[in-house]
Amino acid sequence: MKMSEDKVVIVSTDPMIIQAADFGLDVGIEKLREVAGLPSIAMSVPLTFVLVYNQK
Repeated sequence: MKMSEDKVVIVSTDPMIIQAADFGLDVGIEKLREVAGLPSIAMSVPLTFVLVYNQK
């Protein structure tokens, strides 16, 4: 969306699913699960975003 002459806003319409393994975080999440004594921790999370661009 163009908000003004020098500002544009971009908003995600649907969440993207991010996988921990794609960023090498799966081993750390497993260790956290063990330390916390939890039966499981999700290895993927939904991500939404809002980007604001200002022209200089």
